[in-house]
Amino acid sequence: MVHLHQSARGVGGNGVLVHDDAVSTDLIHFELPRFVQVGELVARLGGRCPVAVIADGNLWIVTVVIEDGDQLGIVLREIEQYIGDTELLAIRFCVDERYYVMQNPPRGRSEAA
Repeated sequence: MVHLHQSARGVGGNGVLVHDDAVSTDLIHFELPRFVQVGELVARLGGRCPVAVIADGNLWIVTVVIEDGDQLGIVLREIEQYIGDTELLAIRFCVDERYYVMQNPPRGRSEAA
């Protein structure tokens, strides 16, 4: 099970990117540390939504355009599956000016029901 929690917003040299110029409910910004992960993520989305990619310092930002209300849930479920299939510990993303971290639980530990 992937965990989702709201991330603290920040700026500065701590690797946090704030997208003040892109406030919109139809955009989701995902932060990835390596370019190879960008290609994997974009391929995983399979053309469901328009995607833009930019490099910002040590991060790659994948922006997904949500064109209808059903796509948000579909994209987030696909990201959840992507994290579970990779060695990523988490992906930080921004929706409606709020930052969240979708996180893989530590391998080998089971969740309490």
